[in-house]
Amino acid sequence: MQMLCSLTDGKKLDGKEMPNLDVKYLRGERDFKTLTNGRYVAANNLLILVDGENSGEVFRTPIEGYQGSTFKQLHIAENIHTDYLLHVINLHRKRVIKVVHSSNYTLLKTYILTIFCT
Repeated sequence: MQMLCSLTDGKKLDGKEMPNLDVKYLRGERDFKTLTNGRYVAANNLLILVDGENSGEVFRTPIEGYQGSTFKQLHIAENIHTDYLLHVINLHRKRVIKVVHSSNYTLLKTYILTIFCT
């Protein structure tokens, strides 16, 4: 069976000033803060929350910057309809939240990959 999607961290960069793409910025609750190092994410990429009670929430990056510490980059296979998969992820968010409250990140990542990405 083909992999539908994968979760990764961006390439670690140091010494380049860029916006921190954290949850509050991506929700429009505040302006971005600037960092000089972090994990790079390009504009128009998908980030999925993997920590906290809003785990499973997906954001599209409006600009390039450093991914927030509670995110993983979500890569969806080219032959998969992105909007459909994002709808499926949203439908299963309550289950993801239950896993977050009862386990660690390794189990959460396994759960997300099993439910959404296989």
